[in-house]
Amino acid sequence: MVYIESDSPGDAINKVLEACARADVVNLTVNFPMTLPASSTGVLAAYRGDAADWQARDRPNSLLFNHGEYMHAHGDPMNYLIEHLRQKQTSNRACIVLVDSGPIVSSGDGPLPSFMLVQVGFQGAAQDVLYVTAYYRALEVTSFLPLNITELALIAETIADGIPAINRAVVTIHAFRAHAQAGFRAHQRAQLDMDTADEIRALVQNRSLREISERLREKSAPASIIEDSGLTTLHLEVEQAGWSDELLNELGHALGALTRLRSVRTVGTHGEWIEKIQAQVTDHLLKAAELVESSK
Repeated sequence: MVYIESDSPGDAINKVLEACARADVVNLTVNFPMTLPASSTGVLAAYRGDAADWQARDRPNSLLFNHGEYMHAHGDPMNYLIEHLRQKQTSNRACIVLVDSGPIVSSGDGPLPSFMLVQVGFQGAAQDVLYVTAYYRALEVTSFLPLNITELALIAETIADGIPAINRAVVTIHAFRAHAQAGFRAHQRAQLDMDTADEIRALVQNRSLREISERLREKSAPASIIEDSGLTTLHLEVEQAGWSDELLNELGHALGALTRLRSVRTVGTHGEWIEKIQAQVTDHLLKAAELVESSK
């Protein structure tokens, strides 16, 4: 168990990264204040756009899922929080629960938010300080922690717009497991998986080498949700176009490794074996990208 007390979002991120640098942390708690608004300045400014996408009512196609589709499942969550706190300042029910037991039990190894719950409220009658407490079943800290903190800042700012007395927030994050994974693709879909079959065919037929290489390099980054539709289509189109056997082999090996990775992840999320298979996926895709770049 690790408890981190910090004086700002940026300092909190740095301290969490340091705590998770050597090994996963089970039961992480981090606490820090934020002067509002917080999402447009400092370290959080770079994440504001992505955080807004994650909380949008309608999920952008670039994401496998987003938090907004869960948060809006039972109406307008921000309006509920604002109105509830206006009516009962010391309420303990100003909560948004993103996922209950039903989706968890039926999820298998499919997409499921790690962001489970956020609760907001005041300590007493005064409304200048908003307390924001969030629980995560898992927290990837290199890519996702800054994004999650920015999401919490957006929530606090929206509530402050409705309750103008609020000028700062005190944020507490609880995570069952916190881990660092360099280069982690934070549930952003790879462009190769968003491309249609016709678009991938056109890339191959037009020999758009730079675009194909960029897609392969992006696809090589670790991800918790395994998609292989775009890579499967690319392999087929490259084969039909008569590109080199060496490139076909690397793409085929990458597909095989992705299949093994998907299978292994059904029985575990973390572990040395998973890291080894992910390293194989990354290696084959980067080699494929290099072959594309050097293609004549």
